Amino acid sequence: MKFANISMQRSGLNNLGDNMQLLAIDNLYNYMGIDRNEIVRIDFYDLNTYSGEYVLLPINYPFYGYKDDMSITMFSPKIIPVFLGLSLMCADFKEAELNYLKRFEPIGCRDEYTMTELRKKGIFAYLNGCLTAAFPKVRSKESNHLKKIFCVDVNPALRKYIPSNLLPDCEFISQMVYDTPSAGECAKKYYDRYINEARLIITTRLHCAVPCMAAGIPVVLLKENYSFRFPWLNKLLPIYTDNLLDEIDWNPQPIEYENIKTKILENAKDRILNVKNSYEQLLDISSFFEKDINAEQGDVEHYSTAKRYISNNWKRDIKIEYSFWGITQPARLIYEFIQKYYPGATLKFVYDKYKRVDFCGVRSKAATEIEQDEDTFIFVTSASAFVESEEYFKKLGKENYLQCSSDNIL
Repeated sequence: MKFANISMQRSGLNNLGDNMQLLAIDNLYNYMGIDRNEIVRIDFYDLNTYSGEYVLLPINYPFYGYKDDMSITMFSPKIIPVFLGLSLMCADFKEAELNYLKRFEPIGCRDEYTMTELRKKGIFAYLNGCLTAAFPKVRSKESNHLKKIFCVDVNPALRKYIPSNLLPDCEFISQMVYDTPSAGECAKKYYDRYINEARLIITTRLHCAVPCMAAGIPVVLLKENYSFRFPWLNKLLPIYTDNLLDEIDWNPQPIEYENIKTKILENAKDRILNVKNSYEQLLDISSFFEKDINAEQGDVEHYSTAKRYISNNWKRDIKIEYSFWGITQPARLIYEFIQKYYPGATLKFVYDKYKRVDFCGVRSKAATEIEQDEDTFIFVTSASAFVESEEYFKKLGKENYLQCSSDNIL
């Protein structure tokens, strides 16, 4: 089982903050000593359909997209997720999605809102912030000679608050870029520029402020309105909203939090390795047996025999009554197949030696009552009833039935 990371590349407009969050996973892998060239890259839009080798995928990403069933956090069976920094907007979880998240708890959350909503649903969740806060501190006192101030996505309404003596050193740029051939590489180039050139970052972007703070660059974070995404960050960095703009410290110092940064990285490392140890051997076994399997070539015992018989002998507009002998999973599959393709066929009786239940809308009864069922076609779907039914039908002189044994041993 290999390690994986998401790749995010949109045509047209790209928000480099998305890729900053993915660079944080690469940084984590580097911290763990994992070769970046060995990491499987999965496109964000392929997370549900990925069909490659089994991978372990740390999640440090907001899932704000839309699907009809809203189950946007449920990935391909070939992906084993480790949720380290999940962020969600909609808390209208489907039962399947809650069951999925519960399978992979604890769920590390990037914001308090996501954590709280998951806890309300009985999910073991904890607040981890964003892994971009765990980028290494690379700046030192030797950087004091730097003069440039990067103003990243600072809109005109906020520019007027920047002191006039700082403006000559300001370079106004945006992390929203168009038609870049590689948003990931572009994000890395931006970040390298911040590290190598900036004495100060002024920004409205969460994923400009946090990576730069982690690197040891002084940051002024401006937000006209306080977002649900920030309640973890205010433990580390002042956030200047519209009612605090007159209180901005324009000469901030680097933020020191290496102790908590190490805990974030060690926790993520431990969780990833624990999951790897839990899944790797069993998935290696599964991978060995899965090779060259084509599910469409294999029969489903009892069901496939019935399906072939029906397809070869019934017309689509047939008017026929049929019954089951044996309440089994194949009986259910046969019923669903007939319902879908033969609307004129009607399930009349269900027989079972032991069960007295409602099955597909029909109350089951004892097989001894079949003698009253002369005209309906009977599917014998219970393996334990094959010998008994063969003898019983012979005694009754009944010929309109099918033994659904796929091996035809009897």
